Amino acid sequence: MATAKLSTTAIALVVWRFHKYRHADQLKEYEAVTLIWLEMVPGMVEDAEKNGRGMDPRAFVRRCHKKLGALGLEMAIEQVMVFHQALRMSLFSHPQIDVWDDTVTLSQLFNGVQHPPQEYGVIVTTSTLSPGAKTTTESRGYPIRAVERDAVAK
Repeated sequence: MATAKLSTTAIALVVWRFHKYRHADQLKEYEAVTLIWLEMVPGMVEDAEKNGRGMDPRAFVRRCHKKLGALGLEMAIEQVMVFHQALRMSLFSHPQIDVWDDTVTLSQLFNGVQHPPQEYGVIVTTSTLSPGAKTTTESRGYPIRAVERDAVAK
């Protein structure tokens, strides 16, 4: 089974949600959803590794809904969204098979300078890519992942 590395952002999201539900007198329900998540996530990860299609959170969401009603459903969906966001923000969740040894500037990349084909690339910016840059990377089929704004740890 795979092990997960918790980022500072992921931990902050857990702490924020704890206080959110504590102040709303819903801490007991939040703890129940968290326990269900911790119980079910190893199986979901194992299934995802077997089928190669990613995690399927439907059983988790259904179980929370059945046990806690509409509030459990809402919290379960939020848990899945927070988990998804934490994975998107973590560079550890995107394995890098081959390292791109060639340094390319953005202007070279978007002006079509030819380089040997690569399997994967990362653009890290404290801003965001322009819509034109996103369109260019998609239309040219570049295997690039952008890490933007809040995903960049300061």
